[in-house]
Formats: sequence, C-alpha cells, structure tokens
Amino acid sequence: MSAHSGVTGATTLRCTAMLLVLLLTAAKGISASEDPKLEIWPLQPVQAKSVGKSLLLTCVPTGADNQLITGMEWRDPSNRTIPFSNPKEQRPPIYVDQLPGLLSLGLFIPSLTESMAGTYYCSAIYSNSQKLHANVTINTIVSITWKNAPDNQYPIKGRDYVVKCEVVANPPPTIDWMRNGDQIAIGGRYLPEPKGLLIKNVQESDDGIYTCRAGVILTGELAERNIRLEVHSPPEIEPITETLEVLEGETASLTCKATGKPQPTFRWTKQNTLEDLSKADRFRVDHHRGILTMSKIEEGDTGPYICMAENNAGTKEIVANVEVIVKPKIYELINVTTSVHLDTKIICKANGRPAPIVSFKKFGTNDYYVVGVQTSDERIILDHQVNKKDGETIATLTISKTHRSDDGLYECMASNKGDKAYKNGHITVQFPPSFEASETQPPVWSWDRRPANLTCLAESIPNATIEWRLNDRILEIQPGYINIEGTGPTSNLIIIPRANQDYTDYKCVARNVLGTSEHIIELKLAEAPDVIQQTRLLSLTATSITFEINGPPERFGLPMRAFVVQYKDKREYDWTRAKNKTWSIDSPYVIENLLPMTSYDFRFAAKNDVGLSIWGGNQQFDMPKRSSPEPPKLLLGSANEGDIVQSPYADHFELRWKIPADNGEPIEVYQLEYCQVVKVTGEWKEEQESCISEEIKSYENTAYKMNQLKPDTFYRIRLRALNIIGSSSPGEMYLRSARGADTTVHRHEGPALSSAAIIGIVIAGVLLMLIVVDVLLCCCRRQGVIATLCYKKSKQHDEDEAKLGSLYGWRFPLPYCSNKEPTAPPSPAPLPPPVKLASTPTDEKEPLKDSNDRVMIDNSMMRNTSVEFDGRRAHAKTGEIIGKNSAV
Repeated sequence: MSAHSGVTGATTLRCTAMLLVLLLTAAKGISASEDPKLEIWPLQPVQAKSVGKSLLLTCVPTGADNQLITGMEWRDPSNRTIPFSNPKEQRPPIYVDQLPGLLSLGLFIPSLTESMAGTYYCSAIYSNSQKLHANVTINTIVSITWKNAPDNQYPIKGRDYVVKCEVVANPPPTIDWMRNGDQIAIGGRYLPEPKGLLIKNVQESDDGIYTCRAGVILTGELAERNIRLEVHSPPEIEPITETLEVLEGETASLTCKATGKPQPTFRWTKQNTLEDLSKADRFRVDHHRGILTMSKIEEGDTGPYICMAENNAGTKEIVANVEVIVKPKIYELINVTTSVHLDTKIICKANGRPAPIVSFKKFGTNDYYVVGVQTSDERIILDHQVNKKDGETIATLTISKTHRSDDGLYECMASNKGDKAYKNGHITVQFPPSFEASETQPPVWSWDRRPANLTCLAESIPNATIEWRLNDRILEIQPGYINIEGTGPTSNLIIIPRANQDYTDYKCVARNVLGTSEHIIELKLAEAPDVIQQTRLLSLTATSITFEINGPPERFGLPMRAFVVQYKDKREYDWTRAKNKTWSIDSPYVIENLLPMTSYDFRFAAKNDVGLSIWGGNQQFDMPKRSSPEPPKLLLGSANEGDIVQSPYADHFELRWKIPADNGEPIEVYQLEYCQVVKVTGEWKEEQESCISEEIKSYENTAYKMNQLKPDTFYRIRLRALNIIGSSSPGEMYLRSARGADTTVHRHEGPALSSAAIIGIVIAGVLLMLIVVDVLLCCCRRQGVIATLCYKKSKQHDEDEAKLGSLYGWRFPLPYCSNKEPTAPPSPAPLPPPVKLASTPTDEKEPLKDSNDRVMIDNSMMRNTSVEFDGRRAHAKTGEIIGKNSAV
C-alpha cells in the first residue's frame, strides 16, 4: 500500500477515535456506578471485514476512575504485544496509539489482510491490583479472486484435461460450470476438481466457451469467468516410403507433409549428425511447408534425414532416405599386348553410385559383351566384381587362345542411373609375318625394258624385315638394273628387264621374332592384244553406222584400253589415207559424218598399254541414200519407255529430246503435236478437236515449253524431224499434267533488275504522277507549280507577245501557260536549212565529213545566225551573236 493511502487511513482512524471519545464521555456519568471493566469498540465480539479495508478497534475502560487504570495494551492472535507507532519510523501494518481526550487505546489496522484474522486482546490493570481483559475476533472476508483461470486453454486430443479455474474467496465459494451457455451436468466425462473441471479423453467436439461461475452465499458475491477451450491434436506425418535419387551436383528437395492442430512447423536434421539443416550450407528449410531444399548435392549427402513436425500438442518425426547418384567414371583401362594362341585379359575399372555396370565392345561391332561366356564366341568371357559399398566395379574380359582377329580397339562402357562413361583400350596381338593379303596379287607385267615394280607387303606384329631372293640367292642393288626400296614391312623391288631370263619368279622373305614367311611374285612379259575376230553391224543410216565389237581375250594380263577403227572409201586402195576413230571400252561404237550412197571399208584393232593388235574384223558396207531424218528420241527423265510421264506443273511442260541423225540432209524444223487422250477398254483414244500442232524452227533446239495444258489431263505427244527430203517417224510419249492450279514458283531466268534500277523506276513513276496532276490543276483550275510560274510573268509575257507579234508563241508554243491559240507571225523569218547527216554515223567529237572525208563547210552551220523583229517583220542576220530580242 502506498504512503498516501496509509496517511489517509490514519487520518480516518483518528477522526473515528475522537468520535468514540465524545461518546465515552457522554456515557461516563451513566456507568460511574458500575464495576470497572474494558470494552472494545465497536462492541460486536466478532467483526467481519473485507480484505484491504482499514480497521480501528478502541479499548475503553468503563465503571472506574480512569486515573486508576494503568498498563493498558493490545495483543495479536499470537499473544504478541502490538507496538505503538513511532512518528520517526514507518508505521507497521498493525500498531496501537493513545487516543486524545480519554483514557483509551486504539488498535489501528490501515489495510486488512487475510493473515490478520484472529482474536485480538486488550488488557489493563485497575488500581494496581485488578487485571481487566477484553477481546474481539476479526474475521476477514476475501472477495472472489481468479487465481489460475487463463482465458485461452488448449487441451490435447485423446488425453484427460483439467480446465483451469482456481477461485480464491473467504468465505469459500461454490463453483458450477457452463459450456456455450448451457449448464454442464457433472458426471461421466466431466468431473469437478479443486483447480478446475476435469474432462476425460478430450475430443475435438469439446471445443467451446466454458464459463466458470463462483458464488459466496454468506456475502452474496457472484463472479463468472469465460474460458475459450481449443482442442489441439498432435502432428500426424505422411510417410515418405520412396528413396529420393538425385544426381550429384544438381538441386533436389524433400517435402514433409503433416496434419495437426494447430498446423505444425517443421525441422529437418541429418540422422547421423543431428545437424540442424536450416543452419547448414547448401541446405534451406521451409519451416511452414516442410520442404528441405538441397543445392549442389555431394556424394556425402547420401543417407537418412529426419523430418520433425511440431505443434503445442506434440512432436512427430519420420525418416526419409536420400541416394546421391554419382556419374560413372572409368579410372583405369590399360592396353594389353599378347601373342597369337595365348590367353589374354583386359581390365576396366570404374566407380560411381550406384556401382556401375561395366561391359566391353570391340570396335566395329554393335553389341556389347554380356557377363559370362559369349554365345557368339566361347573363347571370350566377361567377369564382374562389384563393390556396392564403395561403388566400384571391375570388369575383366578374358580371351582364350587369342587370334589375330582379336587385335584392335575395345570400348569399355560404364553405366548407371546417372550417365554413361566410355574409354577405349587396345589389345595388340603379335603374330609372325603373313602374306594372306597378297595371295591373290596378280603378276607384274613389263615390256620394252620398262621398269617393273614388285611390291611385297608383309603383315606382322612387330614389323617384319624383308629381303629379296632370286634362285635362293639374296638380291643386291645394281644401279640401272635392280633397285630395292624399303626393308619392311613394305619393300619394292624395281627391275628393268634386260633379257628373257629376267621374266621369272622373285621370292620375298619376311621375318620377325615370331617367325619367317615367304611369298613369290611373278614378273611376266606383256604383249599387244590378239586380233579382233568378230564385229557386227547394229544400225545404219545415210551418214552414220553403229557396230558391236567382241574384243579378244585378255590372256596377256593387261586390260583392254580401247578399240580403234580405220575406214575409207572402198575406191581407195591405200589404208594410209584412211580415217581413224578410237572408242573407249563399253562406249557406243558409232561413226558419224559419213557420205550417203558411198561404200566404205572398215577394219578394227584392240589396244592395251603395250600397243595395237593386228587389224582384223574387216567389213564393207554401202551407205544408204539421203532420206528423211531418224525419229527424235524423247527424254523421259526417270520414267521408262512406255510409262506415263508425270508433269510437275498443271498448265505447262518442258519437252526435251536428242537431235536425231539427219540422214544426209540437215534438219530444218521439228513438228510437235500433242492431243488429249482418254483410255477406253485399255486403249488410248484421242479427243476430237483437242490436238495442238506447233513448229519448232531452230535445228539446234532440244527443248520446247508446252504452255497450253489443262490440269489433270492425259496427253499423247508426237515429235517429228523434217528435212528437205521428208519427215521422220514420230518420237512418242504419254504425259499427265499435275492436278489443280500450278503453285510452283517460276524463277525468272533473264537478267534481274538491280535494286538501284528498281528504286529509280519507282522515283520516276512518282515524279511523272506529280507532273500529270500539276498539269491538270494548271489547265482546269489555274493552280499548281506550273500555273504559279506562268501567271506570275503573264503581264511581261503579254508585252513581249505584242512586241514580237507572237513570234515566240509561234516558234515555241506553251499550251499549258497561254490562254490564247498560238498564231504565226505576219512575216516569219526563214529558218536555217536543216542539217543533213551522213548515212554512216560519225563520232560526235569530230566535225562532220562529206563522202570524200572532207570537213563540211556550210555557212549556215559555221556562222552565228540571229533573228530580230522590228515590229512588222523578222530579219535573219549572220555573223552576229544572238541578242536578247532574238526569237530563237
């Protein structure tokens, strides 16, 4: 209690004491005849006071002479003397003081507390012999006080809970409960307790507003306390059954889902370290959504992680597993060298997480070997050793009794869920020299002391050394005769044959550490081909002939290079004046530009690198007389003869052909005819009046564009060649045009306009339009640029016309500017005679010349001429400069 309230209480007690003194003085005469005794005022033996109130009890002697009263004092319920107050000290909670004007002793309690309740005693001595006593009992009244009754309380679902409502009051209160305004029936799940209301097995339905009502019957005090009860449930977490697999170096997240009331918050830790991941590098935790985000994942992040969901009702946790996938890496693959017929192994070591699968594949094949014995080759076995804990795999490829074919590159592949890794290793199989690749080598040919190159190639590992032998004697280099280039694995023996004995067998001997091998190469003498035995006529025209030639057998080793023909007029007896023609093998054997109605002799020879055979296959033919040309051969593109050619366009087609033989007279024109046809009962029928005929006049033409086609229509095309003698048989084909409109973009084949030319054309067009518009404005409305220029000088123009007699307007009329019709002057001056130019153009920089190459001297051209007007006539003058009055 504050000092101010203490002073106020003391003042009140003093006023009360003075009032009691007056009352006692008034009663003194009444009680003078009574026995001495002590009275405690107020006179109630039991007094009830509220805690916190102030109290004054006055002990007053009565029925005796006050002067005989001594030793008056107050004692507390513990029989301790209550002290007097000391003005110099702070007053105690209970003290006594002498009241003025009357022998009495007051008991002062400025603020009553519950502990001050009890019986207080007042005592005194009368006449030094008689003890006087009096007592009074003070009962404290405590108002209803809520000691432990929180406004909001949160029980946990499924547990027993006491709704806290602890009430303090004296006299003791009675307590009852209501829920949401309805009285709670005590019993069953609801039981009252000293500190509140017990609810057994709390459920979510127990949510609500609970009213704790306290009442004191003796004092009539009543109080209520509303308590909001919200039932909380502990977290329930969804299980994470699948292991999260994530590639090393990437980012991944784990989501923990939980329900509860209130909504739980989340924490993530790593099980083996119990580290709070919200404070760890590379990790981020969303406490409200339960998401754990891991960045730049490392191999060490593999393991179990704990998710904890927490709220006021409890904590629940689950374990989630993370498996970091580490891309495979091949860290060892050593090349192997072995020899044929030995066993060999090549080993590939790789690591990753999970431990990778490792296999081999020989370079050039498509399939990898499988673990175990290979069905395609039982000599090859693949073995695996897998260490899952360390993520390591060792693959061993064993090859028994190694062959030469086992030599080469082998690709090792390691794969797991993350990726694939590749590395190449080599198995080198050593073997003795071999000439397998040279077994089919043809003989070497030479003639006329031509150098012969005998090449020896020995396959072996390691490389073999080579020596050459003739008749089991080692050949040595002899300049100009024998030369040896290279000693292995390739060696060239170059011989210039000098005699027939040089055309023989030469032995190549190759050896290495594993063995020796020999190979024979034959040097033979080459000769010219045999005579051609047979030729046959294939076709004959007035000016050309085509042969079929069967060449002689290539028994001398050298291939045939060409066939040669000699031909002459049979009236010529000497073949030295015959004409020659050479054909390459398998080309058309055609002779052209022959004379019609002429007899020719033909003979043939075969040619190889040595030379020509003897002439043979003699033939004699009489050329036919001049006749009409051969039929043109139409080019069908990719179509076969007899097929229908499909045009890529709907409205046109470009026909192409080969120039046929003219049979002695030049082709003058081609006749083209194409008709629409339809197929009726398997035969093509022409549609009446659908044929189009055209002439192609140029002999050199081999193409023509047919522009009058209809879409999706069949045509029969006939092309004839004509010369002065007649027309050829037609070259014929069938064509079908494309369907629908032609949407093909046709490229312009002529010279394209440049961008500068296009821009110039556009600008010129715009200027022309502006000029036309300005002229129309000038003529119709006297507006525009021309009208402005003309009418600005109209006055001066009228004056000049008056002076010149309209000569200017006659010579140079301006119909756009003048409103008058131009009229001729009354006496026009004669104009200079026109200049006659020579028929042959001359250079403008030189003077004109006559037919004799002399400079033309014409006074009318060489001298200055002027025309003047005197008001009536115009006068022409020469030798003077044209003046300002000239009409020219």
